[in-house]
Amino acid sequence: MIPLAIAAAILPVSVMASGPVLYGKIHFSLGSFDNGGSAAAGNEYKDTNLASNSSRVGVKGSEDLGNGLKVGYKIEWGISADGSNGDMGQRNRGITIGGGFGTIVLGRWDTPMKSLGYGTTGFFSDRYGDWHSLKGQGNSYIGGRHDNVVAYVSPNMSGVTAKFAYVLDADGSNGANKNDNNDNDAISSTVVYKNGPIFVGAGYTKVMMTSATNPEEETDWRIGGSYKMGTTKIGANYTSVSDGRGIASNDFKFWNIGASFGMGNNTIKAQYADKGEGVDGSDDGASLWSIGVDHKMSKRTTVYVDYGSLNNDAGSSLAFTAATGNESSIPSG
Repeated sequence: MIPLAIAAAILPVSVMASGPVLYGKIHFSLGSFDNGGSAAAGNEYKDTNLASNSSRVGVKGSEDLGNGLKVGYKIEWGISADGSNGDMGQRNRGITIGGGFGTIVLGRWDTPMKSLGYGTTGFFSDRYGDWHSLKGQGNSYIGGRHDNVVAYVSPNMSGVTAKFAYVLDADGSNGANKNDNNDNDAISSTVVYKNGPIFVGAGYTKVMMTSATNPEEETDWRIGGSYKMGTTKIGANYTSVSDGRGIASNDFKFWNIGASFGMGNNTIKAQYADKGEGVDGSDDGASLWSIGVDHKMSKRTTVYVDYGSLNNDAGSSLAFTAATGNESSIPSG
């Protein structure tokens, strides 16, 4: 069991220049970790640290080309607000070409599967309680950002929007050799319906990336949705992974369900997430529950306190992965 408590501030900033827009977000958190282990058993883990959670700075802009055609650009860098990692990490960057036909995106970008999972159906995005911590033993394509993305976003058709992305040389996106002459690509797609308080979506990913040690092509499915009633919101999603990371029979499911309730400037939220076992006998499942209270001090500033517990099965060593400067693996107590 790994409980935690966090107090943090999120301070987004947006500055309009004559043409481009300079924007950013600084997200600090002070976290305390305790896995319940003991020094005598050699499995004790206790830590308190200051972390940066997806802090960023970017520049974006667009130009109207006439005849309903518009070209846009975006260049975004990740920054280590607490100083524990290097600055200027690559986030979304590229160009967009939009018109009545929809939008074409070229560059390094979030896959449609990622956009379906983050924020839309979860309640602790970019925090320690983020349910994406449970995908650590899957493939990053379940919800990743990748190089060499060619994507299409359809127009909004009575609340329905479709996205399709093709990732060229997908193994290069994960740090492998981009000049290896291998056609290891990936596809990611979603269809969502959003109308008033209702949001529902479905996604599909296929990773055509194999090797001698990981010979299978991974496929992923996801469905998710949320519904808002006044200041109350409920949301859930379910993801099925087949041959995760190209490992034969590494088939597992993970899901989450949560809710939030607003009271003036305060929002109370809770979420439970669960990951099943992959390869039979691996005992690598895990579960995560989180509760928290947000207090909105202004349109641009929020402070919050969260508490959560991540419970690993015997064959799993997942950790809270929302922030930089933290351990990627924590021993079970």
